Amino acid sequence: MSVACQMAMFGGRNKRLFRGAILESGTISTFRWDKSDSDTPNSIFSIVASKVGCGNVTDKVGCIRSAPYQKILHAFDIFKGTFFITPTIDGNLFKIKSFNEGRIVKVPTLLGTTQDEGAIIPTGLPPNTDEDVIQGFAGIPLECRC
Repeated sequence: MSVACQMAMFGGRNKRLFRGAILESGTISTFRWDKSDSDTPNSIFSIVASKVGCGNVTDKVGCIRSAPYQKILHAFDIFKGTFFITPTIDGNLFKIKSFNEGRIVKVPTLLGTTQDEGAIIPTGLPPNTDEDVIQGFAGIPLECRC
């Protein structure tokens, strides 16, 4: 999905950074996009900063950057099984008008998926059996953000 985002950055401006794309596990329409004034990106940042121990400092980004890797990794444990990091339409890097007009870098593109890759979503861990998949999705309400 990150390659798809690179194809859409800056309104699809093509400065010949790449001549083709291979998208695995989805396209830019796979995930929800937040606007920069959305509470979602800021809430996620605040939660992670707090979990790392940087919630009450002035330079939260600097504090997080200096935190031990394991502490940062564990800060994300509460998000297991979700797509919590989504691109943000900020009007500069990503523009809503560009999406509405279909402006992306036009290069040959190959799309692919992996069998059962969606099964990792409920628990954050790969399933070993069909029963693991069923148990993982039990009780999770499914919604379409179309």
